[in-house]
Formats: sequence, C-alpha cells, structure tokens
Amino acid sequence: MPLRLFTRKRIQDRIERTRETYPGRRTDGRLQGRREAGLISNHLLAGFLRCGTCGGNLVATARSGRGGVKKYWICTTAHTRGREACANVKGIPYELLTDAVVTEFKQNFLNPVALGQLLMRELEARTAAPQAAKEEAESLQSVGNISTLRRREPPPWPSSR
Repeated sequence: MPLRLFTRKRIQDRIERTRETYPGRRTDGRLQGRREAGLISNHLLAGFLRCGTCGGNLVATARSGRGGVKKYWICTTAHTRGREACANVKGIPYELLTDAVVTEFKQNFLNPVALGQLLMRELEARTAAPQAAKEEAESLQSVGNISTLRRREPPPWPSSR
C-alpha cells in the first residue's frame, strides 16, 4: 500500500490556514466581497498635499526625459481636466518637496522645546475646559432656573381615518 502524503487532517489544516490568510474567500475558494481599500501608499505625503491653485490633490508620478526618469508631484485636476480647470500644469520635484516637509517636521515637531510648549498648551486647555463648562452653567442658571425648564411634549399624531 503506497504512503499517503495528504491525510484528511493535513488537508483540513491547509484549508483553515488558507481561510485565515484570505478571509474574503467563500468555502468553494471563490473571492467574496470587495477588495481591501488599499489605503497603504508607497509615498509618504500621499493624500496630504493640495494644489495651491485649485485645491485638488497632488499625486506622485514619474516623467522621463534626457536626465532619465524623475518623480514629480502633479495636480490631479490639471492632469485630468487640463489647463482650463487648473493652470498648475508643472510638477514639483518629488524628492525636493518630500525632503523639505520632513525637515520642517523634524525642526518644528521633534524639537524638545516645541514638544514641551505643545504639551503645556494641551495641559492648560484640558484644565481650563472643566472651569469653562462650570462658568457656562453658572451663567445659564443666572438667566433662568434650568431645573424648572421642561421638555416640550410633541404634538399628538393625527388619528388615522
């Protein structure tokens, strides 16, 4: 009798591992539902940049020329609808803009002094919030007694004919 390489247990284990890996599959193996949204991008600033002319999104693209292939950030409105919709038809060099934004973030947000100031402002805002709510409640009570106010009852539904 030949050696059975695929026992029922091994096949069931493999099917379970496949189901765990691909949760969007039916039991017969066909895909079910929509694909994932693909929210992960290869570009650090994708989804955060806007065109200064029309407010449209900037997307990364590659252009080839004499110097080889270069990456640029371009306005999607100008790219898809043309110069009539947005005059910003030139691209911004990818590396230049990305490096400038990363440098600004490092200087402004990863600076210990700036982080300390940010934390102090947040702490002050959180400690002032309960005090502001208390003052607002007191001012409302001085206008009229809130405890005596009642919720108005809705009018009765018209009777069915």
